[in-house]
Amino acid sequence: MKIIADETKKCIGCYACADVCPKSCIRMEIVDNNLTAVVNEESCIKCGLCSKVCQVNSMPEKHEHIECFAAVDKKECKTSSSGGIASSIAKYYLEKGGAVIGCALLEDNKVKHIVVDKTEDADKLKGSKYVKSDMSGIYREIKRLKDKPLCFIGTPCLVAGARKFCETLKIDDKNILFVDLVCHGTPNQYVLRDCIGDNKLKAFRDGNSFELVFENELNKEDKKYAEMYMIGFLHCLFYNQACYECPYACPQRVGDVTLSDFWGLENNQNINNADGVSMILVNTEKGRTVVDALNIYKEKHTIEEACAQNGQLKAPSVRHKNNGRFVKVYPLKGKKCLKRLLIYNRFKRAIRNVLFSNELTKKIVLKILK
Repeated sequence: MKIIADETKKCIGCYACADVCPKSCIRMEIVDNNLTAVVNEESCIKCGLCSKVCQVNSMPEKHEHIECFAAVDKKECKTSSSGGIASSIAKYYLEKGGAVIGCALLEDNKVKHIVVDKTEDADKLKGSKYVKSDMSGIYREIKRLKDKPLCFIGTPCLVAGARKFCETLKIDDKNILFVDLVCHGTPNQYVLRDCIGDNKLKAFRDGNSFELVFENELNKEDKKYAEMYMIGFLHCLFYNQACYECPYACPQRVGDVTLSDFWGLENNQNINNADGVSMILVNTEKGRTVVDALNIYKEKHTIEEACAQNGQLKAPSVRHKNNGRFVKVYPLKGKKCLKRLLIYNRFKRAIRNVLFSNELTKKIVLKILK
């Protein structure tokens, strides 16, 4: 088994090498809970494209931000995870006759990057997805769409994969806007499938509430494992192993524009924080041109304000103390092992739910903590 990425580091699992391979001899496999590109050496013609496109071997350029904003699209934020700015950008490109590549939750609960080229389909890309996206075949779509206005939205490692794909195949990216999303880390999809079973997932988040939303009613057992998935996600138990060493968890960004939640604006009188607020980092002049053209409310803030309550603008998520046990035990016991691995985190969540069950106890607890 040949692995493309530098052996001293972990494959990020961006799929760029699989798409650039002219013989389609690269497959993505889970190796110790890390999505890893593996080469079929019998089919390999030793062209070297996979090594050139690999961001682990050679990272694309990162940019210092030019401007930082807190922003809201008052129309889009009502149906978005945050301030609706990703949707604003997507519709800006679609209304120009362009296309958008972004992450969608499909009918079979699969999460995959798709191409959207109609305004009426833009909502397919709405909402956060707290799992690693299937990128198979999507970079080849960049090559097909390169001559029209194109927006690529994804986590920083996926944006880096797209930029390295363009660089390797000498695709002119002047028409492409790269939008990276501040990312805490992404679990692999087999954990999500195991935890939710056949229940139809509707969303990964309900406004500012971090819980899975389903189209159907869940039984008690299914609710327990759906909750454990989100607890495991929020407490960094089962991310793709490369996420704990993420080189993009810093203020310097690989996208033309960076988006995330803007936390800590509860006392801001100009923004209705209950509907969500987006943080925008403008990192290039190309990004500035697009952001300036959006019909949104935005106000300038400092990068220090943006980083204050968004740790992944400063450093990767900290590995859960039981992550090593998860890697060893999960292949044997599946989701049943989560109950023990997350017992402390589940206990804290239960106590918090009791203490914050009504406004009076919430006020008392917050007063004590102050």
